[in-house]
Amino acid sequence: MILKVIWPVLLLTGSLLAGVFFNGGPVEEEKLIELPAFSERGLNTFGCMLNNQTWTGQQVQARLHVFDESVCFSLNSGLDYQDRLAFIIPAKSLSPGVYVLDDPAAAYVHLQQHNTECLFTSDEFYQGMLTITAHDKAQHILSGTFEFLAFSQSCGKAVRGTHGRFDVVYSQY
Repeated sequence: MILKVIWPVLLLTGSLLAGVFFNGGPVEEEKLIELPAFSERGLNTFGCMLNNQTWTGQQVQARLHVFDESVCFSLNSGLDYQDRLAFIIPAKSLSPGVYVLDDPAAAYVHLQQHNTECLFTSDEFYQGMLTITAHDKAQHILSGTFEFLAFSQSCGKAVRGTHGRFDVVYSQY
């Protein structure tokens, strides 16, 4: 029973650690300084290390789509908001807590950047984790952290996102 509970966390930890060896080792401290500071005030900030390169969203647009049995939280940025990072969670709402992204049919991360044809997603082998640290539903503020390892079938490449953080005001649909 205990193995069943901790197995997803062990798989995620292993896949994220494996990414260190595939992406040039640990992130240099000066690169982390380029990320937006962690906050929970709705500052519309977003950033992470993407394959050990700083990726920060300019003009961040956040959306929360609530469906019958799942939630899609997306962060769009870049030119005409063409860069998209989305988290799909099997829940009726997002509450503070940790969400493991390890099921391509129900709980996954999805990444598409405008300068590539690659569509990256997580699955049972390439996993991620989304942590919601604060959710003010009255003011539509959502804050948290994330990490993921995702794969693109069409490009045959993996991408690793670490040290991810966001603090956004979202539109709800």
